[in-house]
Amino acid sequence: MQAAAGVALLLVILRAAVAQAAVEMALLEDQLLTPQGLQTQAAVVVVEGLAATLVAKLVDRVLSFSNSTDMTKIYQLYGIDTAGQLWRPGAKWEISNRNITRWEDDRPCPTWAEIDATMEKIKAFEDSIPTIWTTEQIEKLSGRN
Repeated sequence: MQAAAGVALLLVILRAAVAQAAVEMALLEDQLLTPQGLQTQAAVVVVEGLAATLVAKLVDRVLSFSNSTDMTKIYQLYGIDTAGQLWRPGAKWEISNRNITRWEDDRPCPTWAEIDATMEKIKAFEDSIPTIWTTEQIEKLSGRN
């Protein structure tokens, strides 16, 4: 089941990469096509070469992602809100661009280093748990379901 979950995530990534390739191809069409259409064999060769290059880029993106990332790790606790509840339970605060813009609590406002250290501990904790997701759960979390 873990392999199926990894494949589902890979397909989400592949769809995004294909969408990016389509945008790049549209830009190339604007540059190479005239109102009369492709007029020379050289233009056809250029377009075929560019298409092959885009496919190669797409494959490289997918392979680099699948080789460097655990395809089934989805963080549930990692984030600034969880860290905030751990370092100052019940405090009222707002943050913008790594700056605490509102602090309503008698305890001292934490530093960004404290926030970051707490978030890293949360991430390490989640990384230590071998979570196995179903394909349906991954699809739901990725917005596909």
